Amino acid sequence: MSDNVNEIMERMVPDLRDMEENGIFSHGEITSIIHKRRGMEYAMSSYSKTIQDYLTAIQYEINLETLRKMRKNRLGLSKYLKSDSSVVNRTHFIFERMIRRYKSDLNVWLKYVEFCESIGANGKLGTLFPRILQLHPRAEGVWVKAANWEMSQGNFSNARSDFSAFRSLIALMQRAIRINKHSQLLWKEYFRFELGLSLAVLIAVSS
Repeated sequence: MSDNVNEIMERMVPDLRDMEENGIFSHGEITSIIHKRRGMEYAMSSYSKTIQDYLTAIQYEINLETLRKMRKNRLGLSKYLKSDSSVVNRTHFIFERMIRRYKSDLNVWLKYVEFCESIGANGKLGTLFPRILQLHPRAEGVWVKAANWEMSQGNFSNARSDFSAFRSLIALMQRAIRINKHSQLLWKEYFRFELGLSLAVLIAVSS
């Protein structure tokens, strides 16, 4: 266990050094970050680990990223630094470990979705929703959330150029209904998307 923790800690060194060299965090603050992260890594690696251990580590990284961005802006560092994405990447790393261990807990997945939405990680969301639905196909709200996310990614102001996006949405909702035949929520959302498709066709034909 200690070897694994040490390996994880060693991978942090270049990014932490970059933050210190650019004046974002002082040497003392970097030492504190290392100490806190090491403690959380041991907690997440122990046999008695809990979901809360992961959530505590995640919240620490979220707070750290907020502070890092604030410090960088205050210093007027507009250039891209190699450490810029390090805290967010570590947060993803912790989330992935948490969902791997607690994949049957839907709430754990939804917390990851919420985080990705908060930082605009659309690429990650595009792979996250299918993973959730494969494990939790009865989660009606996730189907709707996935469909709404797909809708937000398409250029629906131009039905002719992005007509495939509508078909993708309808196919997604049809799959949801095949699995959850008696879901009033999914039928309602399905008809809403169908209506949107019909209106898009009318607009495309009349333009």
